[in-house]
Amino acid sequence: MEHALLEVAGELDFTHAEMVVAAAGALPHRIVAFDLRELEFLDIAGARALGRLSREIAERTGAAPRVTGAAPAVERAFELAGLAKMPLLV
Repeated sequence: MEHALLEVAGELDFTHAEMVVAAAGALPHRIVAFDLRELEFLDIAGARALGRLSREIAERTGAAPRVTGAAPAVERAFELAGLAKMPLLV
C-alpha cells in the first residue's frame, strides 16, 4: 500500500468535516500524516473529525498518522476537543 500525506487547507469546520473524512477514507493510500500548514481555521467538529479519522487509520494499519504544521490556534482546537494527548500533534 502506498503512503500519502493529507494536506488540509482553508477552513475545516462542522460544514466541511464529514466531507473531508469521507474523501480521506476513500483514498487507496495509507495516510501517514496530516499537513495542516495551510489550515486557517479549525473548530472542534473539525478537530474531532480528524481525531476520528486518525483512530480509524490506526485501527486499520496499526499506526496513527501524525499532524505536522499546526498553528497555535489549530493546536488549541485539538486541546478543546480533548485530542491534545493523542499521538496526533508533532
